[in-house]
Amino acid sequence: EVKRPATKEIVAKFLHAGRALAAAHAVQLIHRDFKLDNVLVAADGRVLVSDFGLARGAREAEGFGPVSTSQPLLDTAMTPKEDVFGAMLTQTGSILGTPAYMAPEQLLGQRTDARVDQFSFCVSLYEALYRERPFAGERLDALVHEVTAGKVRDPPKSSRVPSWLRLILLRGLKTNAGERYPSMEALLADLEKDPAIARRRWLYAAGVAAVIAIPLIGYRQIKHQQSLLCKGADKELAGIWNDEKRAGISRAFLATGKPYAQTAVASVGKAFDRYSQDWVTMFTQACEATRLRGTQSEELLDLRMECLSRRRAGFQALIEIFASADGKVVERSVDAAQVLAPLEGCADAAALKAPVRPPADPAVRAKVDELRRKLATANAMHASGKYREGLALATEIAQEAKGLQYRPLEAEALDQLGRLQQATGDRKTANETLKQAVLAAEAGRHDEIAAKSLTGLVASNRVLGRYDDARESGMHAEAALERLGAKEKPQIVLLTEMGNLFADQRKFDEAFAYYRRAQSIRDKISVEPSYGDLNYLGWATTSQGRPEEGLQYQRRALALAEPMLGSEHPRVADILGQMGRTFTLLGRYEEALGHQKRALAIQEKSLGPQHPQVALTLVGIGRALRGLGRQDEALDYFRRSLALYEAALGPDHWELANPLEDIGSILASRGEYEPAIANFERAAALVEKTFGPDMLVASLLTKIGRAAMGLGDSRKAISSLERALSIREKHPERATDLAETRFALARALKKSGRDRERAMTLAANAREAYVTAGDKYRKNVAEVDDWIGGKRRPNP
Repeated sequence: EVKRPATKEIVAKFLHAGRALAAAHAVQLIHRDFKLDNVLVAADGRVLVSDFGLARGAREAEGFGPVSTSQPLLDTAMTPKEDVFGAMLTQTGSILGTPAYMAPEQLLGQRTDARVDQFSFCVSLYEALYRERPFAGERLDALVHEVTAGKVRDPPKSSRVPSWLRLILLRGLKTNAGERYPSMEALLADLEKDPAIARRRWLYAAGVAAVIAIPLIGYRQIKHQQSLLCKGADKELAGIWNDEKRAGISRAFLATGKPYAQTAVASVGKAFDRYSQDWVTMFTQACEATRLRGTQSEELLDLRMECLSRRRAGFQALIEIFASADGKVVERSVDAAQVLAPLEGCADAAALKAPVRPPADPAVRAKVDELRRKLATANAMHASGKYREGLALATEIAQEAKGLQYRPLEAEALDQLGRLQQATGDRKTANETLKQAVLAAEAGRHDEIAAKSLTGLVASNRVLGRYDDARESGMHAEAALERLGAKEKPQIVLLTEMGNLFADQRKFDEAFAYYRRAQSIRDKISVEPSYGDLNYLGWATTSQGRPEEGLQYQRRALALAEPMLGSEHPRVADILGQMGRTFTLLGRYEEALGHQKRALAIQEKSLGPQHPQVALTLVGIGRALRGLGRQDEALDYFRRSLALYEAALGPDHWELANPLEDIGSILASRGEYEPAIANFERAAALVEKTFGPDMLVASLLTKIGRAAMGLGDSRKAISSLERALSIREKHPERATDLAETRFALARALKKSGRDRERAMTLAANAREAYVTAGDKYRKNVAEVDDWIGGKRRPNP
């Protein structure tokens, strides 16, 4: 009795045969009749694939695509008595091959490509392992029915074939060719992952090559197969990004009628071209490092290919969303295309070899791969603004991931779910979800996701006003990134979020420091700054009292944004509005008005006249008009802004403080002190409720004090001004703000007849601060001098 070969020996021999097929495919040759009879083992142990008599080169679809057969197998001249399994059909104009090993598309006379060899290979390997073919059927019609229905037999009860191997075969035997492996190489890569087979890889390294016998086609000796293995990486993206997909996106974008749609098409196309080229380059380099140069292990190649596969899934998902884009997707499209998952991580050996290991159970691993593909779609939905759809999908994924008890995937799913909850406004739930994501990441030793979720917690706690919690999350995120090593892009995201955190608290010095750190990392890795980052820097610098420097950042932001987004995009309006506010601070009111009115026209056209962003621009227009002395017009704009804010945000949102303060200031300038005080007090209460007693509250209290003086209410004036002074004295670096309150309190004290000596000291201190601040405050110095009584004190 001949001893039956062990499973690992069978798989080892088929790996040689499979590489012969892969080498043939590399020179655009499809076997079309691969079966057990054609796998030969020579006396010296070499594995040969013979009988390429039915092989033919494929010359459609760039030289390696579908070849059309002429009629279905059931229409060929075979009688029911003929041997279905061994019969060879070679009639001219009919199906070619052996029916028992044929793919469904061959049996049905449909167009075929190299994946028919993959199907035949899996039928043959199945037969060698299980001692029976995968599809039942004693008659030709019965066989065709089983194959085309995908009814693979259950394994024999006595079988010892491992489940991981059966899963590979089942994929290669899929009825739909698109569900099989993309290539023989991909199939062989999975076959090699068995630990027992891995120990036999010395066979390949030793140069045991498969020999292809091609007697009926006069191909000369094929180049060494390894030199062909890394060619054609672009075909991996052929159906994902091409001219047809580009045209589809263009049609969808233009159909929305958005004025910036054409610019978005061009910017997205450039970004996708660059990403696809980088992906192909990375794929080729990864393959060559192992297959050609031998400088990289098979294990690392597998990890890099798995990483690239996930990046491709995310790329494909975003392309599909763009192909059916609505106006919101078009608005966010350029940003979404810029934040595709970076490919650099797929070359980071240390990160890829980190302790996050795939599940040992092949069935669980297959499910993990499936859920990660779904996560790529959820991420694309998030990036393109389809928050509700993404939230539903992410919720489903998170539930399934938890059931798998594979913590790294659970962390990834929870992180994505938390970010979508943030985007849909459910901030408290998002905060809890991101905390769970951090715990799952730590349990699964997934430092990358731990850092990402902690960064997300900075944002969610910031929006909730939990500033101490946000800062603590940021410190933990920075530690996680330090543990990961040089991760520049996640560091940029974290530093920007920390800058936003301090900017929200009006701690602009700290905010600017974080923004500058983010910019220095961009400079270090030669990454162009984004228009968003430059706008942040402009805002923070201006808020520090350096508007000229801030304006330079804003001009650079506008120069980047307009060509990329289009001149009528809402993000361009954001930058124009920020520039208008800076021009107002500089006293350049005509330029401020021009920028703000252009921003308003863009916003009303693209966002609609009731959008909250319009309210901020109305405030900007009002301030420019007020600077030009057009008070009545300014008041109208401030009132429009207040009504819009109240309708969009409700009566208790802190942003209402902007128009309330401006309305109060105009009313006070007209001597309408009581309604002015009412506006100032409402604004101060809203700000203090959100941010505590900060510098804006001090400014409003100072205005209340002045208005109360106008009413002759010295008691109210002094009370408000004393409180303002206590806040401003905690920020001595804002010397002119402090001087404003000191001088106002000095006047109130003198008018009330109380503590004249303190009043004079306060006035003197205010004058000193104004003198030190320079010529810009010459009028303030003169005002203090006039109040003192014309008795000028020497300049310090």
